[in-house]
Amino acid sequence: MSGIAWLLWQRWHLFGRRPERWALPIAVAVEALWEIAENTPTVINHYREATAAYGYTGDSIVNSAADIGWMMVGFLIAVRLPAWAILALALFLELLALWAIRDNLTLNVIMLLYPMDAIREWQGAGGAV
Repeated sequence: MSGIAWLLWQRWHLFGRRPERWALPIAVAVEALWEIAENTPTVINHYREATAAYGYTGDSIVNSAADIGWMMVGFLIAVRLPAWAILALALFLELLALWAIRDNLTLNVIMLLYPMDAIREWQGAGGAV
């Protein structure tokens, strides 16, 4: 992704001489597109089949809007932190979600791309999801 950003911003000057002002709007657009894709019948059905979320029917509009809002908060925090702090914070939050609710971004990606019965059973055993 950073290679694409470099190509668009530095090499082609697609967003002018101050591309950083476009970073947040582009991030919001990408997140919004993901929220739309995530709530298509194809993705919802795949998620239901691949994970322990058997009755999943998609996100509400409020949930999707909150996801976009929290992504913006994370973006604004990340642009002010050094890379090591961003990595440490992301790792901490992933582990916290894993411990607290047996679910996180890493497990979602794994289960969507390569579903594993052991993970599905472990997630379902916690009563969460």
